[in-house]
Formats: sequence, structure tokens, C-alpha cells
Amino acid sequence: MGNLHVADQTATAAEVRTYLPVPAAPANGPSRPFGSGTCNASLEKRGGHWTITRWAVEVDLPVRPSPIPAGFGKEAFTFISDDRAECRDR
Repeated sequence: MGNLHVADQTATAAEVRTYLPVPAAPANGPSRPFGSGTCNASLEKRGGHWTITRWAVEVDLPVRPSPIPAGFGKEAFTFISDDRAECRDR
């Protein structure tokens, strides 16, 4: 990821996005550029520290979802569907 952009910020909340290159990584060869996207985050200041409250990845190409690897702490992740209109209508 790179090129972090703070799109909006107040004393207690922020919206940020960053560029995301998406490589193709075949099992029998080197990785190569495949596409791009953005990571979009909402943050809140809690107890004097910034906390990510929403993290969404948008890519400009069709990709299959990746499963969370075994032993990676699936209990720490919760999928919450993004029902905002700008996300539903894509």
C-alpha cells in the first residue's frame, strides 16, 4: 500500500484511503502487476488513540475472495456487510 490520503478529518474522526497495487502471484513464476485498488478506512479517536472502525478494500478487477488462513485467528474477524448505497450499487 502507498500514497495515504486523508480525505476528511475532525478532532475525533477521519476518513483515509491508500493506493493498493494488486499483483498476480502464480505458483510457478514471479509475481507481476495485475490491477489496482484502494483501501478505505474510517477511524475514530478513542482514549487518545486512533482506532480503525471500518476497513474496506475496493479493486478494479474481478477477484475471488480469499479465505482467512487456518490458525490466523478467525475469531478476531467479523464480516459486516456494507449497506451504504454507494457500496451496494456497484
